[in-house]
Amino acid sequence: MGRTMKRLLGIIAAYLVTRQQQQQLLMMDERMRRDWQSVGLMQSSWQDAMVAATDQGKRKMMKEISWQDFEQIELRIGTIIEVEDFPEARIPAFKVKADFGPEIGIKKSSAQVTALYTKEDLMGRQIIGVVNFPAKQIGPVRSEFLLTGFYQDDRSVILAVPERPLANGLKLV
Repeated sequence: MGRTMKRLLGIIAAYLVTRQQQQQLLMMDERMRRDWQSVGLMQSSWQDAMVAATDQGKRKMMKEISWQDFEQIELRIGTIIEVEDFPEARIPAFKVKADFGPEIGIKKSSAQVTALYTKEDLMGRQIIGVVNFPAKQIGPVRSEFLLTGFYQDDRSVILAVPERPLANGLKLV
């Protein structure tokens, strides 16, 4: 019976991959967990099944691209040369200008990075930006590049930055 329950849980967990659904499943009452344990399904096995199902669900949602698709993305090194407050933004953000070297020049954008960075933190910082997206109007700001970073669980952003100083305009390969 224990193997059957594990298999059943794996199937159920594979379909419950949204964070809210995962949290609901994780918060099942103690009685349900005791019932599972009584048929041989230990909590660690249950949690392992949830992690595996979540990873599988994320892989299904991610679209694969070709190498040729990737080569079209212009990820370039730039240096932030100007940072201003952006009080009109619905989500707290800064207006930034970055120098991407002589070939690309200076581009502007908005950056929702106020949770972890101050204007002073950003000034002079080298960043990685996508410079070949079409310009996008964000309120009064015409965004000309995408400042790259990583969302944390709390939705704050950690910037993607080069490990060492590089010349502005170099392309990530």
